[in-house]
Amino acid sequence: VNIALGFDSYLIMRHSHNTDGLGCYFCSDVVVPIDSITDRALDQQCTVTRPGLAPMAAGLGVEFLVSYLQRMNTDKLSKEVPHQIRGSLFDYKNLCIGPTAAYDRCSACSTQIIDAYKQQQWQFVSRVCNEPKYLEQVSGLDQLKDLDDIDIEWDDEVDGDDDENE
Repeated sequence: VNIALGFDSYLIMRHSHNTDGLGCYFCSDVVVPIDSITDRALDQQCTVTRPGLAPMAAGLGVEFLVSYLQRMNTDKLSKEVPHQIRGSLFDYKNLCIGPTAAYDRCSACSTQIIDAYKQQQWQFVSRVCNEPKYLEQVSGLDQLKDLDDIDIEWDDEVDGDDDENE
């Protein structure tokens, strides 16, 4: 389980064990994590969070984990434990999200990343830290940036309703 905090929002998420096909925290990103600290002012190096958010999210995260661990031992749970809980202090709402599939080009849990780590171990980690584009290459995310090979058909028709407003 991980908990991520924003200014007035949070994400609580359970992770896959590579057997159930659930996506990880990074599966919804099409960019790799980058160095967000170097050459930045102090106020740009950290996220400001509302004071009560961290303990609220932590408490909900603990209850989330307990529910998941106890899901087979009780009939009190009316529904399956969600994959994610996204919450906001702006409107004081939680959104429970069901299972989200793993992304085959994920920069953290895709097969090619796991295999590269198993083969190279700390050499892989060192290379990822020292070569900013390496993780993109191994995961295949760099291919998504190459738009030359993509054939897009644009609908160039003009909607007739616009002419009536003139």
